[in-house]
Amino acid sequence: MGACVALLSAPAIASAPQSLTFFRYAGDAHELQDALDCAIARWRQATCLPIDISYAAAHLVRLKPADQMNGKAANTGGASWNAARITIADTFAQSPEWMCSLLMHEMRHVLARDNGHPGQLGSFSYPTTGTGSKITTDDLESVCEKQTCGCQVPETAGQPPTP
Repeated sequence: MGACVALLSAPAIASAPQSLTFFRYAGDAHELQDALDCAIARWRQATCLPIDISYAAAHLVRLKPADQMNGKAANTGGASWNAARITIADTFAQSPEWMCSLLMHEMRHVLARDNGHPGQLGSFSYPTTGTGSKITTDDLESVCEKQTCGCQVPETAGQPPTP
């Protein structure tokens, strides 16, 4: 996960029609930081979008007790795609790799501005996600249809995630 922090310093190239800033709920800051760094770095590397962390963020990420998640591991909600609220079940708090994967899936919803699951098994646009999931061309097509991506670089199946 340490490589994610280095990728966060790389400049983004593209512009975005919506705010692409995320922040973690203060009470969950410690548990979420590595996963948030990982997810932002991977999406930024794949899309060259100006995704970032900000105290004045449009999108909030937080942990929620598993018994309040209606059987879901993670969920995206909120009043609009310009102010989404991503929640991850607190049962995943001890695994930054799982939290990164879940956050990658939920961030795809925010970036693509939809709740659909059009992708193939192993992509973040598939209904279920695992620690081996990669950003695929399906994911990039759904995101870059709504965002002006500066690049489209899928993660390859045989390669571990760069971050």
